[in-house]
Amino acid sequence: MGTLLDVNDARIVHARARVENGQFKWVGEPDDAGDFTAEVPIGRYRIYVDANGFRRFESPYFNAKENTTEMVNLHLEELTIIDRIEVPRKATVIAEPPPNKS
Repeated sequence: MGTLLDVNDARIVHARARVENGQFKWVGEPDDAGDFTAEVPIGRYRIYVDANGFRRFESPYFNAKENTTEMVNLHLEELTIIDRIEVPRKATVIAEPPPNKS
C-alpha cells in the first residue's frame, strides 16, 4: 500500500502509479485520499508515479515478500517551470554596409 504526498505532506490524488519488474506490471490511480494498493507476486520491483505539476517519481528497488504488506509514503517534488525564450532556427544576418572609400 502506498500514499502519494507532496513536500508538505498534502495528499496527491490525480496521478498514475506503476509497480513493475521484468515479469509483472500493475498500473492504477490513487483513491480520494491519495492511497493506492497493488498486489504483486514475490519479486523485486520499482514504483513509478506521474502526476501533473510534479517531477516523475521513480523508487529504488524493493523486494515484495510472501504474506507481507508494505506501507510506503512517496513524496513527489514539484515541477519547476523556467520561462522559455524562443530562438528562431535560422537567424537573419544583417549585412553591414561596405566601408566608405573616400
